[in-house]
Amino acid sequence: MAEVSGTNPRKRSRTESPKGAGAGMPGPGTDPRGGALTSIGMRIRALRQEAGWTQAELGTPEFSKAYISQIESCRVTPSLATLSVIAAKLGTTIDALLPQQADEGQRLQDLERLWRAAERLAEHGEKATAVDLVEQAARLSAVCRDPKLRGEGHLRYAIALFESGQTQAALDECEEAIEAFSGAGDTQLLGRAYNMAGLIYRDLGEWAASRRYFLRALRIFPRRVVWHSRVLNNLAMLLARFGNYREAADYARRAIVLTHTYGDGDLEAKTHISLSYTLIEAGDPRRAIQELDEAERLLASLGSPSREKLIRRCHHNRIIAQHRLGIASAAQELRAWLAEVEAAGDGEVASGLYAELCRTALAEERFHDAADLAAQGIAHARAVRERQEEARLLALAATANVSAGDMDGGARALLEARELYTELHLEPALQITINRLNGLEPSPTGLLKILLETPLRNAHSI
Repeated sequence: MAEVSGTNPRKRSRTESPKGAGAGMPGPGTDPRGGALTSIGMRIRALRQEAGWTQAELGTPEFSKAYISQIESCRVTPSLATLSVIAAKLGTTIDALLPQQADEGQRLQDLERLWRAAERLAEHGEKATAVDLVEQAARLSAVCRDPKLRGEGHLRYAIALFESGQTQAALDECEEAIEAFSGAGDTQLLGRAYNMAGLIYRDLGEWAASRRYFLRALRIFPRRVVWHSRVLNNLAMLLARFGNYREAADYARRAIVLTHTYGDGDLEAKTHISLSYTLIEAGDPRRAIQELDEAERLLASLGSPSREKLIRRCHHNRIIAQHRLGIASAAQELRAWLAEVEAAGDGEVASGLYAELCRTALAEERFHDAADLAAQGIAHARAVRERQEEARLLALAATANVSAGDMDGGARALLEARELYTELHLEPALQITINRLNGLEPSPTGLLKILLETPLRNAHSI
């Protein structure tokens, strides 16, 4: 996938394909007052008729007659790139097609009103309607002369799309935001857009691109700015997800030092929790517990809306860390926690706990139990579409089945694991399982032997 770097000539701006507006809000092709976009369509129609052109003649070859008709009747909002082409054909400028500068202040008020309304809706769980309002704001901001406003409209829409799971659409909007902020010369907003691009690429499995954009954001934000710490934490989470725990821990520690300096207790607690996970996976559960102690100390004095969720994360990580340390009561606590999250329908956490129990069973050479635990975890991961956890459990299932003497079952699990790890661009993590299976006795045969001998395409780390 090409990285975010500017306009993508293969796609039309998303502002030109509006969806329905939210309930009680203006419809597509209008701003909240109804006048600004209408003046664009009317002005284009008037100039076209003055030139004696049909809609088809004005559109050819870039646009269809139907699309020009939609612009003139105010059913779509043309992007600035589209207006530039139309203006050149009509022998005028973009400024001549846009509403007068006096409208800019009103548009800013309209944008702020839409954004506030979207935030309130999202807080009350009405995410779909909130996304519609943010999209409407993005269409309105697209006709603003101020590139910072245009960029903020795209960036807010990118965030809303990302949080609603529309990752590819979010990338398109983030691309538009980066282009607008680059033109505006606003480095702080550009840094936020780079950070968003890093999150999107991380979700898409484009690890190198994700890291590149996080590093670009770090270069923009001074150390005294809280965004510097946020980007450090995002970068640490990226590296931990890819298995680079040592470097991830280094970035997380730097983030903690900075958040403590800022006095942002909520962000500092989150970073301590993230670092605890990294330390657990890096094989240092004792230090992970120390980080969790610090996180819980901070959370005790916070009234953050996310406090209860963070406390649950602390509890989860502490149980895993104690289990890795072999504390006598930890196994019983882990199973009790598993029963609680299963009863609550939290398949994501449950799948991770089954993976932990499976690892323990493998270490104790209870291979049949390990295979059963892996199968239950896989079912939970698939139910909630937690694909990375599913991949990890498939790799554990392959090891458990082969260790139990079920070569065919191991081969099936490994084949599925290969496909999923490759799709997620996580081949280096799977290479660890392959190395382990290659060292088992007796030596694998049949399909399993073929799979183990077939090299992975990208078995390298970032």
